[in-house]
Amino acid sequence: PEFPWYGYDSYRGIFARYHNLKVNLKGSKEYQAYCFNLNRFEPRKEGSYFPNWYKKWDGDEEIFTKHADSPRMKGKELSDNILRVMYNGYPNDGNGIMRDLDPLNAILVTQ
Repeated sequence: PEFPWYGYDSYRGIFARYHNLKVNLKGSKEYQAYCFNLNRFEPRKEGSYFPNWYKKWDGDEEIFTKHADSPRMKGKELSDNILRVMYNGYPNDGNGIMRDLDPLNAILVTQ
């Protein structure tokens, strides 16, 4: 299928500010996911009657620019900034800034 990746919010708590977005390919290993565009809806809760299916894109300058709703920057600058957030954000924590945060707050900061 063209959209084989299942995306969902695995957070089961009561606080509306938290989300724990995941994707997996046909039930395989889960991967942490983040919303790329601020004004789009995040995936529904895990096990929703109407599941969200996604297509995987390998991110590069062209893809990031093409799929950004209202980018404040484009091309290499946009790509570099997205990759910097992913490298330093949860769960990678490339420079250790997430070390003392619990996972849900680290996800919130990264998003």
